[in-house]
Amino acid sequence: MYEHIGWKNRSWGFHAIDRYTDRMVEAVRSDGSALLRISHRSFKFYLIPEENYDRARVILPSMGRTVEVERSQKEVHDLGGVWSFDEGWRDEADCNGPATIAGDMRRRTGEQPIVAGIRGIEYLYESTDHQVVQRIIFAPSLGCTAIVFTLSRRNAAGLPISEERLKLVSASLGEPDQSLFAIPSDYRIVKSIPYRWMDTFPGHITVTSFSRPVE
Repeated sequence: MYEHIGWKNRSWGFHAIDRYTDRMVEAVRSDGSALLRISHRSFKFYLIPEENYDRARVILPSMGRTVEVERSQKEVHDLGGVWSFDEGWRDEADCNGPATIAGDMRRRTGEQPIVAGIRGIEYLYESTDHQVVQRIIFAPSLGCTAIVFTLSRRNAAGLPISEERLKLVSASLGEPDQSLFAIPSDYRIVKSIPYRWMDTFPGHITVTSFSRPVE
């Protein structure tokens, strides 16, 4: 499970801060079943609720189905066919390959922190004016999946204007329980639901503010 939090100041001072909190659960079984669930809450002006949802995408190869379950509305939407999540696995002791893809302006800090019981390798990215700072901790034992990602921005005066943090808070390497992939039978089946971007597992980071522009 990952926690993803962030905020952005849309004006001078601290009266126009937007913030959000996500809880993100991913699971994969040996039969190919896969799950990504995102519980999202966002606020305008720091305290005013703006958007809440609890959405899961469930891929069931044995049934030839991919569905999205909107738990906040008790709705089920069939996407049709067998979809997939973007994910990557790199067998690298130092995770230099994924670190390079995430940005050219990188350096390995030498730190190897333990996050949710998993050892990581930390890389630092920083703009030449020091206004944008990014840190990514990759886990070699998890195919160089990112277990921590932070991004902070400051204006020319040195004041913070935004911050984002993704962190692995718990992990289990065993076979996930089948109940995670169950589709509630009492939810309404609907033809469409509001779009949510759910194509990539949270630790699969390939494009950042420091990535090389696409040519």
